[in-house]
Amino acid sequence: MARVTSPSFKASAILYSASAVVVTLAFLVVMMDLAVRGQAQHDTMIEMLEWNAFSQLGVIGGCNSLLFFWLGLMADRRGS
Repeated sequence: MARVTSPSFKASAILYSASAVVVTLAFLVVMMDLAVRGQAQHDTMIEMLEWNAFSQLGVIGGCNSLLFFWLGLMADRRGS
């Protein structure tokens, strides 16, 4: 009878999951801020995303998620 084993856990799975969670939360923070400030009429997307604390959180979260994703790729290359 063949023995069935589960696939080995990869450390990069945590990094990929964290990357997805962080980029989702960063996107939601920016979108919720835009929804709250929705009364004003803006001409362009740049004017809607004027530089404020919520936009900064979105940019920092996006950069962190890219870092986590890159670290996941590096962990995959090492085979850990």
